Amino acid sequence: SYFIKSCVTSLLLVGGFAAHAQVVRVGEVSRDFELTNRGDQSPLKLSDYEDHVIVLDFFAWWCGPCRASSPIVERDIYQYFKAQDGNVNGVPVTVIAVNIESDSPDRTDQFVEEAGLELVGDDFEREAWNQFNERSAIPLFVIINGVNGNSEYEQWEVLYKKTGFEGAEK
Repeated sequence: SYFIKSCVTSLLLVGGFAAHAQVVRVGEVSRDFELTNRGDQSPLKLSDYEDHVIVLDFFAWWCGPCRASSPIVERDIYQYFKAQDGNVNGVPVTVIAVNIESDSPDRTDQFVEEAGLELVGDDFEREAWNQFNERSAIPLFVIINGVNGNSEYEQWEVLYKKTGFEGAEK
């Protein structure tokens, strides 16, 4: 009985560590994930944005710092690069605002509207969140290279990851 409990405890500890070890860090390749497009309820996958630079902006309606950062990211990154037809190499830059809060959908809708967010994915299963979250804090920003054949970075490589907002110029 003690031996079985000890083995089960060991397996749980190892399993917990293995799940945590799967967090993707800067310089590593992210796994594909699927969110639900908040606008039309269609699947929203990372792999849908092949040949884009993807910026993930993890938020929740109750997050004060997110209220400040999300509108700036939308305007100064997504809308800016959209108007420029991409970055200096002509690569589209897409911001996906990732909602991690399932409670109070009306408040989330209000947040999305006030921030002017164009592309929002609901991550209620925490599929994307669990892949990138290390500190359990938001806002969390992740930049991923979706371009295949780039000589400097692998496709789907995480180029940047930061909890807290360092400004759109970063």
